[in-house]
Amino acid sequence: MPATTSGRIIKTRKGKKGTAHQKNHRWESFTTKISKLNSLDPLRRVRRHDLDAEDISATTSYFRASLEKWAELNLSSAFISFTEEVLPLCDSLPQILHFEDKIMGLFVTYMEGKQRESLEPLLELITDFAHDLGPRFEKHYAKALELVTSIAGTPKMLQL
Repeated sequence: MPATTSGRIIKTRKGKKGTAHQKNHRWESFTTKISKLNSLDPLRRVRRHDLDAEDISATTSYFRASLEKWAELNLSSAFISFTEEVLPLCDSLPQILHFEDKIMGLFVTYMEGKQRESLEPLLELITDFAHDLGPRFEKHYAKALELVTSIAGTPKMLQL
């Protein structure tokens, strides 16, 4: 036993020298399991952190930025006409939130046309639109899913 400077003898403790812990399962209550399932909800997981439900003063928009990018990259006639119709409706995020039904209607119109050159930007724009709307996109989700599955169900469209 080692002696300290004060002359007292202190007993040293030895740590456990057992095997490492191999148990991967921990018991959880039913309520905890359900709360973990609710946290996986994909529509509520991706949120705008710069936008509160009450405060819509944030003006940045993923939809507007992506629309400007695709307006330069895609010069197909269908996409140009879509851009001309939707551009006045999306100057700011509050304006996008106000005209969300009109914008979704334009998506439906142009995606049902299934013009191959305009589908790639429209599909990317609808994801940015959903990102901007957040949980408000739930009411448009069924129609958006129907549009995407109709495009995926067309064999010649899968080569996008």
